[in-house]
Amino acid sequence: MARARQRAEFARLVEVLRPVEWQDEARCVEAWVLRLRELPDEEGAQLARNLLRAYRHGLLAPDRWAELTGAPPQRASDIDDAVRRLWDAFAAAELAKPYRTEENVGRVRAGLARRWAWQPRWYLMSQDEDLLLMSDALVPTLLAVAAEPRVPKRQYLLEIVAHHARDSCCQAAYHGQQLAATLRRAAGWAPQAREVGAPEPRGVPRAPRQPCGPRTGRSRRRRAAPARPRPLPRAAAQRPRPARGRRRLGGLAHPLGA
Repeated sequence: MARARQRAEFARLVEVLRPVEWQDEARCVEAWVLRLRELPDEEGAQLARNLLRAYRHGLLAPDRWAELTGAPPQRASDIDDAVRRLWDAFAAAELAKPYRTEENVGRVRAGLARRWAWQPRWYLMSQDEDLLLMSDALVPTLLAVAAEPRVPKRQYLLEIVAHHARDSCCQAAYHGQQLAATLRRAAGWAPQAREVGAPEPRGVPRAPRQPCGPRTGRSRRRRAAPARPRPLPRAAAQRPRPARGRRRLGGLAHPLGA
């Protein structure tokens, strides 16, 4: 039922927007907005939302984009950039909401991460969405998308990769588990990161000199033992200490002094 509805919605989009040939992007975006605003009973706003939803769900493949616009995209990223411009125009014309925040996106896959990176009006979570993208499997995808200079979230992608690499190394060093493998894996991302123009890290995580792990009872006792006082020299130990607060009068010590 859902697929049948999606096909019907896309067929209506093609029927309404296909007469406007997609040649000059700026003029076509304006023409699409005017075409949707001419439709009665808020149908234009509904079609605009359907188009954006189809993109977010990954349904605007190159063949469907060619069916909608009349010409195949030269690059796959041309669809992402066109949708970004359309979203800005739809929001300005009040045909769609200016921002979209997902409620429960679940596991983030490579295609979703790539589309999200192109849309500055799209959020995967209300806060801390970068945590959804911090995984070893997504690092190559994030760096590959960041290689495109037009990506709006390019700097954000590089920061997420750097944050993930730093946290992975620190956690491995703290727990003493798979530290060497984690360092090698993080170092393997460096060539691709340099190719896309990522800044060099300030500090490089290094393996500790001693393996991290639980301390033995002997090491705990040795660290917990208090420091012993240093012995005095023999001459200082035998030297008599003068009485304080007393003066000797006639061989007797006066308790109140003179």
